[in-house]
Amino acid sequence: MSTLARAHSVSSSICALSVVFVTNLLFNRPAPGADSSPVHRLVLFQFKEDAAADGMQGFLHGFSALPYQIPGITGLQAGANNSPEGLSQGFSHGAVLTFKDVAARDAYAEHASHTALVNQAEPILKEAFVFDFESPKPPPPAELGRVHHLVFFKFKEKADSEPVKKVLEEFAKLPKKISGLLNYQAGPNIDTQARSKDLTHGFLLTFINDRARDDYINHPAHRQFVDLIKPILDGVLVVDFTVTPSGGGLFITGGIEPFAVYQRSEKGTADINFRGVAAAGGPIEARLLRGRRLVEGFDWKAVGQARGGSFEAALAGVPAGGEYTLEVRQKDKLGNVAAHTDVSGILVGDIWILAGQSNMEGVGDLTNVEEPSELVHNFTMAHRWELATEPLHWLIDSPDPVHSGNGLRDLDEEGRRQGRAAARGNRRKGAGLGLAFAKDLVRRTGVPVGLVSAAHGGTSMQQWDPAGRDKGGETLYGSMFKQVKNAGGKVKGVLWYQGESDANPQAAEVYAEKMRGLIAAFRSDLGQKELPFYFVQIGRFVSPSAPENWNRVQDLQRLAAKEIPGTAVVSVIDLELDDGIHVGVEGLKRAGRRLAKIAHRELFGAKSIERGPQPEGIKSEAGGRAIRIEFSGVNRRLLPAAPAQVDGFSIRKKDGTVLPFIFNAQVDPAAPASVVLKLNGTVPEDVFLHYGAGLNPTCNLVDEEDMAAPVFGPAAIAR
Repeated sequence: MSTLARAHSVSSSICALSVVFVTNLLFNRPAPGADSSPVHRLVLFQFKEDAAADGMQGFLHGFSALPYQIPGITGLQAGANNSPEGLSQGFSHGAVLTFKDVAARDAYAEHASHTALVNQAEPILKEAFVFDFESPKPPPPAELGRVHHLVFFKFKEKADSEPVKKVLEEFAKLPKKISGLLNYQAGPNIDTQARSKDLTHGFLLTFINDRARDDYINHPAHRQFVDLIKPILDGVLVVDFTVTPSGGGLFITGGIEPFAVYQRSEKGTADINFRGVAAAGGPIEARLLRGRRLVEGFDWKAVGQARGGSFEAALAGVPAGGEYTLEVRQKDKLGNVAAHTDVSGILVGDIWILAGQSNMEGVGDLTNVEEPSELVHNFTMAHRWELATEPLHWLIDSPDPVHSGNGLRDLDEEGRRQGRAAARGNRRKGAGLGLAFAKDLVRRTGVPVGLVSAAHGGTSMQQWDPAGRDKGGETLYGSMFKQVKNAGGKVKGVLWYQGESDANPQAAEVYAEKMRGLIAAFRSDLGQKELPFYFVQIGRFVSPSAPENWNRVQDLQRLAAKEIPGTAVVSVIDLELDDGIHVGVEGLKRAGRRLAKIAHRELFGAKSIERGPQPEGIKSEAGGRAIRIEFSGVNRRLLPAAPAQVDGFSIRKKDGTVLPFIFNAQVDPAAPASVVLKLNGTVPEDVFLHYGAGLNPTCNLVDEEDMAAPVFGPAAIAR
């Protein structure tokens, strides 16, 4: 392979370099052994193709027992390779051994237990890779589920020292640019037996989980680093493994987690695919419980096969419902249960994306908030499933800089953890509409709901540009797309609340076009051409600013729901605020329930529920001294009922000047889907009707399902 081709082949996989090596190179770490520092030994195993499973498991079990037999071993974690990069060069297992010091490492090599294990491995082991480096302050053992990321590389022989130095300096900055990296250690190889395949630099990184590892690989900062290192790189080897219980047994490493929600298919079921490690080969069995009761048809059954220390499994056709507990077991040759594990809190139902700006993120006061439900879970901005609890959105938890922002930049993972903990003690606002929507939809349908919290306050349609999809966590759309993929990749629909930031002359001019493009991108990128997209018309704004562009965006949103298939809009113009622009906590609950009614009607066939009042006919009557507004989509009748007055209508000139003609506005008792405006004079020519005009109107027109009439106008008046 040519040097250029080799560089190209590794360009996407240089993903585990370490700032500690930079320290060693640039800040004169003491010579090996000078201070009796602990020593990390990174070991990789490649078994022969004809090696029996029992033989491999016996060897690995013997290897894990060495710390109890040989003095001086202070740490050992090992596991099957699960790197997604295909750069393991055939090595199927990795391990991190930690010795008290160099002397302990040397004594290990001569110990009888080690010698016996080497002899045991002779018939089955094809190759062993060994790389040692000193670690003056090794971290404590990684917790279960962490991912160790072992990378080895060498530079080209002709690479100058300055480019190498530059590469290492730039690498040293990555841990503070990319979230999810817990520990990073590295150093030059001090093994004297030439067992590292000529690879000269070794690195050990530990990630929170496999998602954090994957984010690191795809992060723009990492990709920039790869471009920098490619010209001087000559070889690479990558092996990852997940930290599992040291006693062996079964451990699930991915595909399922507590509180996970699986999007049901059109058949109303979902397949649960998961993977893990097993101390022994053989069948993997599973069953499904709800509470303590067996789910019919899901008693113990074979779902996978363990080989070489790992397994993949699938439980097909799980019905909508939950919360479920998935139990997994493996039997020994005598039929006894040899290993058992379980995952609880699982739901099968519908997943909804929450996107947009602050009113979707939630800025309602955190008082009298919507209570949690066991049938509503949230895929948080930290990219993990949890019981949905207000506030749903925590921007600071996101691994993506587009959300967590400058507050976490230039911090290591411990600094990020402290910053996030501090933020939790100061939160006073954060209630949104998502939880109320989900609970009401569950109440109506019985189908559990998962939410994907992806909104961000103060953001414009331009900032949600779908062109940023492949930039990942650097853009709002890219971050959302990655979050959805991590939540399973399929959803039921999208809830969108945004537009306040586009209420200006330039943005309002192209708002309808951008809305169409955004909806099309959601549907295309998620592979769901009829993906439901329901949105909220922006509401009130207490401000002295001119209202024209605000009202323009409102009317564009209303019209978009009429023109774009598979969409719908709800109004919040009648709801109270908790500050000058954000709907209050009680109003957000009502808004969420309004969206739930739309979803119930459109997706569950509840045709007895209408979409809410929409203006259909506006005409003058009584010789021009009255105006009748007929509404479609009304649930039974409009409110408030006469003789109460309807607030919010105005007659205006083309330039927006209000003409004070209306002295009475009531729902017509004889035609309760109509409002009649009585005028103090004849309707002039070239005037228009508005509802909810201005920034902070008083509006109160709803129907008996509490669906509010939207802001509209200017609307022509038929003669």
